[in-house]
Amino acid sequence: PSPPFQTSHNMQYQRAVYLKGKEDFEKRTYYTRPLSVDELAGTQLDVGALRKKMTVITSMGEEFAFVHSHLIVTCGIETVVNLPDLIRPLRAKSRGELMPIVVLFPGLIPDSIVTSLSVYASVHLVTGSSLDEA
Repeated sequence: PSPPFQTSHNMQYQRAVYLKGKEDFEKRTYYTRPLSVDELAGTQLDVGALRKKMTVITSMGEEFAFVHSHLIVTCGIETVVNLPDLIRPLRAKSRGELMPIVVLFPGLIPDSIVTSLSVYASVHLVTGSSLDEA
């Protein structure tokens, strides 16, 4: 049998190869967000920076005037965990042209969900509810 270090090292290598293959597949198959200069240099953005890049503070018209014909997705506390499963197929390149997605959520979307969504291109977060009058 191999010493534990070699087995552990081999497992780490296999995981790195797997993750690289998964990343390549995601880029080929889905519209993904372009990486920042820091990310290209190997520094991963923290969830606060990712949230800031995705969140609309004032209005879509002011901050993203180029966005039109977008899809609005609303969700609540009970369904927010399913959001990545909904967004992923909507980012598929096989669907044709990239359609921006605006996610309307009544509070702060959990960090794990923001991290999952941040991989995809043109996903914008808006705090609010479709049940409230503006």
